[in-house]
Amino acid sequence: MPTSQHIALRPLIRYLGLLIPLLIGVPYAIGTLYFVLNPDVAVKEWPGVLMSVFFATLGLVSGWRWWRIGAEIGQDEIAMRGLLFSVYVPIDGFDRVNKVWIETNHHEQGKGKTYQYRFVDANESVVGKIPASVEMCVDFQSFLSKLEQIAAGNRKTSAGSSSRQLSSKPVDEWTIQDIERYEQEN
Repeated sequence: MPTSQHIALRPLIRYLGLLIPLLIGVPYAIGTLYFVLNPDVAVKEWPGVLMSVFFATLGLVSGWRWWRIGAEIGQDEIAMRGLLFSVYVPIDGFDRVNKVWIETNHHEQGKGKTYQYRFVDANESVVGKIPASVEMCVDFQSFLSKLEQIAAGNRKTSAGSSSRQLSSKPVDEWTIQDIERYEQEN
């Protein structure tokens, strides 16, 4: 059973990063409160109401998301909360953590490469990826090594079950992935 581990942003980065969305969101939240308390002004200035609600929501939600950037290995699943999205992967749902290089094309700067960490299961399908903002957390490398240890344990447990699954399947129903897995195991 994996031990729990939790990573988060450094406190100074967390507080400084929180200032930007709050500086945007709080004045507009006050403006939205003004429009709520004065509905006759809100009727006349409806574009201002929409702008206040939009920027208040944007600032406060992005501040909340920034505050919660981090990852945690629990008993049943791995929860990773990034700035734009969160990923939840079951502990026994992946066999490898791959670093995949992706080509990017920035029009002025030209071509470049970036990478992603992806969770791959026994059937070679991607079950999740680590949000890029989680990589800014303290002790990310130890968290990544813990994920690789969990993946190695999952491979050991799934190797015995996959051999039994392949032996119970007729050979004419094997897929290319089954043949490759059979060759790797034997």
